[in-house]
Amino acid sequence: MDTFVLDSHTVTSHTDSLRADAAALTSLPGTSFPSFYPFTAFHEAYAAAASAAETRAQQVRDEARRVAAFMDLTVTAADTVDGNTSKGLGGLL
Repeated sequence: MDTFVLDSHTVTSHTDSLRADAAALTSLPGTSFPSFYPFTAFHEAYAAAASAAETRAQQVRDEARRVAAFMDLTVTAADTVDGNTSKGLGGLL
């Protein structure tokens, strides 16, 4: 049987750090480039890249928060199982 140890304080520290990192992701600064020739293509490329980066950053934020929530849930479930097992074994001894 595989076993593993979850230290709830360590996991809480990691999930807090993960949430802080997600919150620290900031938007790209608004930079306006001229949209007239010869800068038209650069302006359009930058706008598309900035939009894609912002979308991806939001996805990363959401995923980091989701992972942190599941990590917390896993620790809570493990603590509950451990506590119930200990109570059950205590009743047998």
